[in-house]
Amino acid sequence: MEVCFVDVGQGTSNVILLGDRRAVVIDCGAAQAETVLAVLRRFRIDVISRLVISHSHDDHSRGAAAVLTAFQSRIEELWMLDDVRRPESLFWLRVLEELRANRLERRQIRLLVREDRPKEIYRDDRVLLSLIAPDLVTNFRAVDDRDPNFTSAVLILKRGKQQILFAGDSTIAEWRDIMQRRKRPFKCQVLAVPHHAGGVWIRQAKGEAQAVFEARVRADLDWFYSQAVNADYGIVSVGTTNQHKHPRPEVMAALRWAKVVPVCIQMTRQCCTDLEAQRSRSLPLVLPSRSVMNRDVSDSNRSRNVACAATVLVELEDAAIVIQRFTDHQDMIDRLASQHGGTPLCRPAPASAPAPT
Repeated sequence: MEVCFVDVGQGTSNVILLGDRRAVVIDCGAAQAETVLAVLRRFRIDVISRLVISHSHDDHSRGAAAVLTAFQSRIEELWMLDDVRRPESLFWLRVLEELRANRLERRQIRLLVREDRPKEIYRDDRVLLSLIAPDLVTNFRAVDDRDPNFTSAVLILKRGKQQILFAGDSTIAEWRDIMQRRKRPFKCQVLAVPHHAGGVWIRQAKGEAQAVFEARVRADLDWFYSQAVNADYGIVSVGTTNQHKHPRPEVMAALRWAKVVPVCIQMTRQCCTDLEAQRSRSLPLVLPSRSVMNRDVSDSNRSRNVACAATVLVELEDAAIVIQRFTDHQDMIDRLASQHGGTPLCRPAPASAPAPT
């Protein structure tokens, strides 16, 4: 079986291809979900067995409205949270429309909250998809604090000895809550890096010295990638034009320190200042992606939708996981760093030249 980490720009969407023209979809990105729908068409998906929305931020949930419309009466179960953004989200409003039109039944809508044990979301004779977090108390606390990320769903997909962890926009605070119920780190071959490799830590407190804050962030990230999660590869769903400085250098440094190999979906100015030149050096797009190979700039002349790895396809077998085109992608990043003046955050910063004597 295969798992697509879909290039939706700044957002997240994952498609688990089950075979027999069936799929599980976890999040759908923002906008109209054109790329998600194109991936589903590419693999001739007729039925979405589970549509899972990790939380109600637009860059995860908004595109699900279009998917719900496109797959009317062909979605078996819909899993979602009750978070502070849910009442006003386009996806929830579309769910209500589908209920009123009798194209969706109440029994198909399931609450994405675990109980004493991880909750089974999907199972067949090959794989198990389970919900790790949140539990009901975490969900309520996040609503009280008006913080959807603190209640972001965390799911794990298992086949044989192989595991893929979908971390949504989960925070360090949520993971400390998770690890109170667990004695050992989650070991996975592939991690969907939480919050687009952005800030997952508690913000700098008023009066907190900058050095103290930076040390706290490093300690939090070191704890997460050693005591909470051990991964081989980290997929970073990030968009070229995002305004949040994703991926954050602190997160990329923590990934390198933990020997997690990052694979970013799109490239940002943090890694390459001449993005149009890099666009021409990108790998050919072989799967539907928001990235484009032709010049694409905003009204302010800023490059957008520049591929790094673009849509990533992971082959999941009982005894191995293979990331398609992984070696070609890593070679491209090495050339960016060594030949084209780039400063990819997934590579160590070049050593400074010694001062002349």
